[in-house]
Amino acid sequence: MSTQRTIKYKTEDIFSVVMQESMYSAQTQEEEFQPVKPITNDEQDIFRRLLKKAGIEVFKKMHRISADTSIPYDLSWDAATGVDGDIGFTFIEPSHWSATQYLAIDNHMRDAMVAYVLKEWYKMVKADYRYQEAEYQRQMDEINRMTRFNNTATITYRSF
Repeated sequence: MSTQRTIKYKTEDIFSVVMQESMYSAQTQEEEFQPVKPITNDEQDIFRRLLKKAGIEVFKKMHRISADTSIPYDLSWDAATGVDGDIGFTFIEPSHWSATQYLAIDNHMRDAMVAYVLKEWYKMVKADYRYQEAEYQRQMDEINRMTRFNNTATITYRSF
């Protein structure tokens, strides 16, 4: 029996992770690279725009493997703020998934969005983004690997 699952991420929690990771990168980077400007509270509008794009990219990867592409999905966003509140994904969990697989896909989706935001931020500030680009691709590959054999997944996406 398949179960409908919703995975939600608080926007402020993702922002906190992005801010901490960018600050850490700024403190530990090697001298031969362009200095990293960490993302701060002053850049929340840019963060929200990048998070919207990250959510769409993760959704596209999940939706692309869905057996039923006719399932409607909601990409409505508050144009003034980008992402409002939580960002979430609702999908039909395959009956063969265990709790461990659910937690793993949850982590890969969150980590992919964080890596995407950092990658795009580093591009904007002209810093070395190669590590984040590789990390984003690794997370997306894991999502693809975990869902590759799932012929029953249907996904909806919305901002809560």
